[in-house]
Amino acid sequence: PFEGFLAIEADADRSQGSPFFRRKVHGLPEAAEPLQQVGEASGVCAAGENLALDLAVLVDGAAVGDYLGHIGREKACPGDPVGDELLIGSDEGLYSYDGNLKLVIERINCQSIAYSQKLNKLFVAGVHGIKAYVKNGTWVLSDNFLEVKDIITKIVVDESDEKVYVWAGTKNVNVYVLSFQNGSIERVAKYDNNFFLPEKGWAEPFISGDSVLVCTQFGLYASEFVDDPEFPDFYFNKVESISGKKINKRINKISDTKERLYIYMDGDLGFFDKRNNLKYVSKTFLNVDVGRVNAIYHENDSVSWIGGNDGIRIIRYNEKIVKKYNFKYPTLISRVVVKGDTDYTLFNGIFYTFEINGEDTVFSIVDAQPEIMKPVLSYNENSLTFYFSAPFYEGNGKMLYQYKLEGPTEDLSDWSYDRKAPFINLFEGDYTFTVKAKNVYG
Repeated sequence: PFEGFLAIEADADRSQGSPFFRRKVHGLPEAAEPLQQVGEASGVCAAGENLALDLAVLVDGAAVGDYLGHIGREKACPGDPVGDELLIGSDEGLYSYDGNLKLVIERINCQSIAYSQKLNKLFVAGVHGIKAYVKNGTWVLSDNFLEVKDIITKIVVDESDEKVYVWAGTKNVNVYVLSFQNGSIERVAKYDNNFFLPEKGWAEPFISGDSVLVCTQFGLYASEFVDDPEFPDFYFNKVESISGKKINKRINKISDTKERLYIYMDGDLGFFDKRNNLKYVSKTFLNVDVGRVNAIYHENDSVSWIGGNDGIRIIRYNEKIVKKYNFKYPTLISRVVVKGDTDYTLFNGIFYTFEINGEDTVFSIVDAQPEIMKPVLSYNENSLTFYFSAPFYEGNGKMLYQYKLEGPTEDLSDWSYDRKAPFINLFEGDYTFTVKAKNVYG
């Protein structure tokens, strides 16, 4: 079981003019399903962007204190731990958490923060652009990159080769890349539609393996390195597909692990399995709804947490728990109603036969429709409504049905959530009604 999950809950009392966050520690029971929805009933109530913060502040399953305290009016943006402290940015400043929360840099808007191990610098991005801080007892400003004038939404550090690249996405599609060589700034480059990015919208960079991908509302773009001193370091190619899966929607979130590349595309959550030729897997997540995915946090190689935008729906996914998705279930016709001079129920959901034994009548339920229950209707009983359902209870509201009335016409209906099929003004003839169901897993 995952013990000691540290949740952050926003207090509804705003009498102080801002939300107050209080910390709770809760143990979660081991689930039998690979997906476990964690919500307010479990004491977990945290905004999606804060999910990484919730899970990073784990101290051997023990509570560290009763309150975290006010850290800003908007979202908090956690960074990776630096030494023995966790750095947390907010709209009101930069905070450090090492068992106690303290403000270390005030009056700075932090939309995103990232730390470079090679440079020993903390990069802070927000409405002010990008600034860098070093720790010399306390955090002090070391660089202010005045070339960056846009509002930064996300910043990541790529230390995959001899250089260090700091990537910054903005609200107006521009991407800035700060290049460092031997610890010193070498270039600040701005990339826009001249480098094959979209002309409008936002952009957020993510690191995937040795590559940097840029998410936009028009799709996914991969960076390509250009080894030319006279040319900026990168240009961009739109990713049309990955292993046959089309990437043609708004990309809200990407998160990479050793074995999987998670991607959230405008309502479609899934991952590309690196162990299986990047096969796309989404069936696991079809029966959950976390709203827009704002955060994905990987607790370890097998457990990941997915946070939605409403702050309530958080999913814990354990890939080691195997679930069978392909199994049979019946589709049941529960009732047939005849519309005529007088409406009446023609069929009530069961087939049966009967025998008369003296004064007793013995009824027996059977699977197949017996001849005695094949009705013959008069000419004015020419409108029927069939009602049906399927006894599959996962995502029951997402069950789809398709039917046809075999007879003079055999048109197959479209898949629909509707659980009834009306037919009016039928001509004379023999008819057979069939219906099938498709659950949330397809």
